Amino acid sequence: SDAVVNLVGVLHEGGGKRAFKAVHVEAAKTIAEAAKAAGVKRLVQISAIGADANSASAYGRSKAQAEAEVRAVYPDAVILRPSLVFGAGDGFLNRFAAMATFSPVLPLI
Repeated sequence: SDAVVNLVGVLHEGGGKRAFKAVHVEAAKTIAEAAKAAGVKRLVQISAIGADANSASAYGRSKAQAEAEVRAVYPDAVILRPSLVFGAGDGFLNRFAAMATFSPVLPLI
């Protein structure tokens, strides 16, 4: 492969393998190291808009730590910080779609 894209993440922390540290930090580091060992030239890390080592949220802190782990292996990694990722089965657009089925109006914020 010429590039690897890490899209792994969880919005709500669970225990063990669903903990922010395991999913965001350790997985990002493992993916970066494996890609480097395989000779992959480019790594793209999907982070989050609130990624900050000083964030009040554990989510934001773990995303920032993941970025640091990736940069340690790939200093020129592309890091994207989207505000919201949505798709089939998501908890955002699908919630509004469900509301639209029983409500005559749908608020736009």
